[in-house]
Amino acid sequence: MKPFIFATLTTAVLLLTTIIQPVSSKWEYVPPLYACSPKINGCSAENHQCLANPNHPQSTTDETCLACGQDQKYWPCDVDGLCYCWDKSRPKIPPAPSTRTFQAGKGLNVSDVDPCALLTPDVFEELAPAAQAPYSYAGFCTAVRKYNENHIGEGVFNMGTPEQQREELAAFFGNALHESDEFRAGREYLMCADRIEMGGEVYCRPCDAGSFDWDLMECPTGASLASQGRAFNSYCQSNLLPPEGCQCDDVYERSENGPMAGHVKANQVYFGRGSIQLSWNYNYIRASVALTGAPQTLCQRPDLVATNEEYAWGAGLFYWMENVKNDKTCHQSVLLNGEFGETLDNINGGLECPADDHGWHGKAIILRLNRYCRAATALNVRNLLSLEGCMDMETRMIQCLGDGTCRDCYAWEEQFIELHDEDNDVPGVDDGNGNGGKKKDKNKNKQDDKSTSGNSNVDKKKKKDKDKKKDKDKNKQEASAATVEQDNTADTTMTEDQPKPPTLSPTAKPTHQPDTPYPTESLTQESSAKPTYQPDTPYP
Repeated sequence: MKPFIFATLTTAVLLLTTIIQPVSSKWEYVPPLYACSPKINGCSAENHQCLANPNHPQSTTDETCLACGQDQKYWPCDVDGLCYCWDKSRPKIPPAPSTRTFQAGKGLNVSDVDPCALLTPDVFEELAPAAQAPYSYAGFCTAVRKYNENHIGEGVFNMGTPEQQREELAAFFGNALHESDEFRAGREYLMCADRIEMGGEVYCRPCDAGSFDWDLMECPTGASLASQGRAFNSYCQSNLLPPEGCQCDDVYERSENGPMAGHVKANQVYFGRGSIQLSWNYNYIRASVALTGAPQTLCQRPDLVATNEEYAWGAGLFYWMENVKNDKTCHQSVLLNGEFGETLDNINGGLECPADDHGWHGKAIILRLNRYCRAATALNVRNLLSLEGCMDMETRMIQCLGDGTCRDCYAWEEQFIELHDEDNDVPGVDDGNGNGGKKKDKNKNKQDDKSTSGNSNVDKKKKKDKDKKKDKDKNKQEASAATVEQDNTADTTMTEDQPKPPTLSPTAKPTHQPDTPYPTESLTQESSAKPTYQPDTPYP
């Protein structure tokens, strides 16, 4: 009797184990190519070496990682990407976080479709007709290809099917268009819109939002944050040294009088630059390693991010692929979760997920949604990604569709509203006509999306039908354009007929860092903690 009971229990345990840990017939776990294992890529060979990843959230040393090349199974070798196998014939660039660390190794194959075969010059022109140097189409393609050459096995915009590639491109451009003021801001406006070029160097007059003249795009005489002998040390956490951060210190104005008064050397300051604006000395060193394999590239000349096309785009690609929040990057959120909302939560969630209805960030969400819809239409994606990952983002979409403040989303209105049921309102959600909605089952929607062959955003008849609604809302939009459509305001070559962008009220300005454009979650850091990257934008 006992042997029978034992055999039965053993069988039950085996069956239970099979249920808890199912083996997918579609996916098979494949360790990343960068893994420090002699069984995968011969990382114990003379031309390879296991190194510590300086961009990983955890910290370790090259010496500790050496054992991983000898097939050590425990820490740090059991933490994905903490140690990586460096091919000595290539730049010393660590890997980006892999999609294979989630869902039992459910990763995506590298596509053989070039991202720039999907984002064509015509699509780029439709998305960013006002783009200025350093944001060119050729520069974008160069940056993407260079990043993917240096990150084999997990690249940007080249994973999965062409549809998934288009979805990721649309999500990236929806955010980057907002972060860079439609690709017009190479440098953060408050820090360096007022600048002088002399002797091959750029000198900036940094200003706070309350003093800056948005009509002239100037910092008035005496209002510079570096004037009257004051030390300027914004974006510098001076206790961090390489490899934790670029070495930085107080900087001072070049002259107390004359045209150089209040100006500081751009290459000594780590303010916001790039397509998703890179800021702080601890983020410049991470981006420099991720893009070039050498910390000194951007540590010694941070203004390269504002002048070099590859680095201007690369700053955004670095953030998209490598900044981890809630255990995921933006890249992973799009490909694994089908989420646009999570990407905003990663970028600026502390201020926009949710945002104050009456402040700038409430308007910023609408601008970002409008730009995402524009990108999704231009790239001909079948369906919008989920907005669930950013609290209240769905509410904002319904509101702006109702009041006409996100006109580029009209082409997606029918698809989006279908997710809501008039008989079961979500509290606080209104489409502008007193109608609310209940979100349908997310998994069912995803399944339905897979079988959708048409694309509402390219239906010419539907666009024509929407014109009536656009005309109806036109007057309302024009009346609120100066405050809502901030993206049409100042750039580095501001003209007098452009409207003044909204600024933060004195009570809304962060007391810990008044000169920072968007006060982000990472403005202050514990000196013992490894800083987390958060981007800035050109506006306050």
